[in-house]
Amino acid sequence: MMHLVNKSLGKRRSKSKPTTNTSDDMRQGFPQYADLGIEIRRHILSFVATGPMEERNPNEQISYTYLPGALTSTLPRVNKEFRQLSDLDFFWDPVLKRQLEHPENGTLWVDGLQRLLPLEKFVELERQKRQSQVQESQRSEEEEDGEGEEEEHETEGPQQQISAVLPPLQLLQQVRSQFADEVVSYRQLYQKIYTSHIQFDAPMFVMPCHLRIGQVYGLHLFEPRYRIMMHDLMQATEDPVTSMSGGTIRPTVRDGLVTPPLLIHANLGSRLAPGENACLVQVVQCTTYEQGQADVQLLPVAWCRLDRIWVRPNAGHLFYARATRLPRSTQQREYYHSVRSWIF
Repeated sequence: MMHLVNKSLGKRRSKSKPTTNTSDDMRQGFPQYADLGIEIRRHILSFVATGPMEERNPNEQISYTYLPGALTSTLPRVNKEFRQLSDLDFFWDPVLKRQLEHPENGTLWVDGLQRLLPLEKFVELERQKRQSQVQESQRSEEEEDGEGEEEEHETEGPQQQISAVLPPLQLLQQVRSQFADEVVSYRQLYQKIYTSHIQFDAPMFVMPCHLRIGQVYGLHLFEPRYRIMMHDLMQATEDPVTSMSGGTIRPTVRDGLVTPPLLIHANLGSRLAPGENACLVQVVQCTTYEQGQADVQLLPVAWCRLDRIWVRPNAGHLFYARATRLPRSTQQREYYHSVRSWIF
């Protein structure tokens, strides 16, 4: 009997206990509040103080009335209006064009937009770009030896040819025109390029070595995890049998995006952790043998930053990573860093 009396008195005390708005209560409900600056705190408190909060109904002690001007009924409408505004091409059109014409990151976005072209057109552009990369690599080697100044004007043709064939804005209009049967917004193009090209998921090969963008190199892969990696990459091509027997590797189209076989080569010799840089390479030739070993030719296409790393289950400790492509200025810096790490 006494425990029922104590329980009833405890409820009355809890109901009669005054509610206080102290800094401790704020920290419990919003732990990050203590880390905010003074100005941000003032903005938060000013918004809360002037916001149309709910009022307690004097006739009902438990329920609340959600008035038309109350914050609880206003915020969903604001979010809905903001969502509708965020889908308008009026905002995404200049944003996407600004990325394509950006002096530093524009090349990355143009390359991603080219992957939305028809397969044959993409293959032709890749062939031209590969020729320009080879000539640029040769020019860089000659300039390092002090012999490339006289031939500098001869190696700019393919790159100028690519730019002349498909300028960024003309390329954008051509990509949108091929989706004439369906409405493709600038927001969808931006999202597809960013989530599938600028950021991407790929398997990882770990071995310190010196790499140069556009310079093909060969490897002999024999570890079980890398056998699985090459098998999966070749199975995703247009003709897996031809791709695995040393023939021409043709990429496939997934969700409207041309997807060549790509992997990440962690070649800098530093620790394998998020935030470190690595090289994104494309498989251009692969010859597999009966036991699963493979001789591959790889083409470095870009430097990237590792954002997240995990181990694929049941794949012999094969690493996968989510990475972000880096602009050309960073790629040049990482090239010299790879040279230094390989030598020293």
